Amino acid sequence: MARILSWYAPDFTSFGKTLAQFTPVLQAEVKQLAGRAVDIKDVSYLRWIDSSDTMVVTLGEVVRGARTGRTKRQYWARQGNQWKIFFEGVI
Repeated sequence: MARILSWYAPDFTSFGKTLAQFTPVLQAEVKQLAGRAVDIKDVSYLRWIDSSDTMVVTLGEVVRGARTGRTKRQYWARQGNQWKIFFEGVI
């Protein structure tokens, strides 16, 4: 979990949940996978620079062996020399 959480910004939110409140959601997702791989498909991103360096990433996730999956949207911001997720949701 520490490795996964390292991708998230300290000021992360998801539909009103802070990172601390969202962490159990991530933990449940990892537990549900039970070691199965997740295939990423149909990735798109839009990057722009205004007051900060920002990206919107949309991607499909399909658990290996499943026929369908879900689509996630993430907002990333550059913090120093690293990119961090500051919002994530299923669309």
